Amino acid sequence: MQYYLFRFHHIRPKEFLSMGKNEKKIMYAFMRYELEQRIKENSLSDED
Repeated sequence: MQYYLFRFHHIRPKEFLSMGKNEKKIMYAFMRYELEQRIKENSLSDED
């Protein structure tokens, strides 16, 4: 997860670890949504 945040959102592991509990919950929710959207986009293009 920290690699994903760094690679795609330029959030360093130290920044993530210094976030509060609620900030991390929000980050997880955003990540899950983004990954779901990426999967949908890729599966739609595979069907062509």
